[in-house]
Amino acid sequence: MAVRQTAGFLTEAAPAFEKEFDLDLAEEAIPANLMVMEGLLHIDPLNPDLLLLLSKGFGGYAFSFLENKMEIYEKNLNKYHYFKKRAQDTYRRARDYALKHLSKEEAFKKALSSDFETFENSLKIFGGEEVPFLFWAGYNWGNLVNVSKENPEELADLSKAEALMRRVLQLDENYFYGSAHLFLGVFYGSRPPMLGGDFKKSKFHFEKALEVSQGRFLLASYMYARFYAVQTQDEVLFERHLRRVMKAKADILPEQRLANEMAKLRAQRALKQKGQFF
Repeated sequence: MAVRQTAGFLTEAAPAFEKEFDLDLAEEAIPANLMVMEGLLHIDPLNPDLLLLLSKGFGGYAFSFLENKMEIYEKNLNKYHYFKKRAQDTYRRARDYALKHLSKEEAFKKALSSDFETFENSLKIFGGEEVPFLFWAGYNWGNLVNVSKENPEELADLSKAEALMRRVLQLDENYFYGSAHLFLGVFYGSRPPMLGGDFKKSKFHFEKALEVSQGRFLLASYMYARFYAVQTQDEVLFERHLRRVMKAKADILPEQRLANEMAKLRAQRALKQKGQFF
């Protein structure tokens, strides 16, 4: 009972972390909080509040800080591979927390190790109340694949991450500022057509993500520039969206200040590296 009450308090308190503007403070504070929640989960292993917080928390930490370190140390192979391995392990951990909750449905649990068609059909049993778990399972699974491109086994699962996001769109395309659209924008825009990319679909999903968030969730503009604009070699679009991120007011979306500060940091780096992309 105490753990469940505490989990409820943590759910109510979680938005405070997303409003943080000091990236260094957040990077230092978040791991300790995640470890506390894992301790609570050990006592109450199927607690949905804790499973969701852990899936979102570990996934956000991997994207915001571990992948950021991968970019910083891109030319230092030892450090790059160190943070890459940590990102892979963290995304896998985050994905599995969301899948653990979804696996309470026996049909889905069995479908996880089955063929894609069976997996996709199993998603129909989930309704709107499971959107957060579907989203974070797909988000973390897709990001795991993205940092494990050299691993054929991980790549084979990318279609399952896509299926999870498509189910999210069917149930609630507005969830988390339209981030399912953002995911699919990257999904279709980060690869050339011969490898499954589709720039028309990518542009559609990026534009929808911007529409849903009214342009206030700055990661949408950053990713539009970093993935779609680079793949299509649209230098004008690249510059426009990254400079828009850089000029955006700090309070454009107070409840996602941390994500927007990270978008600004990465946009600044991408602009400096422009010559590598075009």
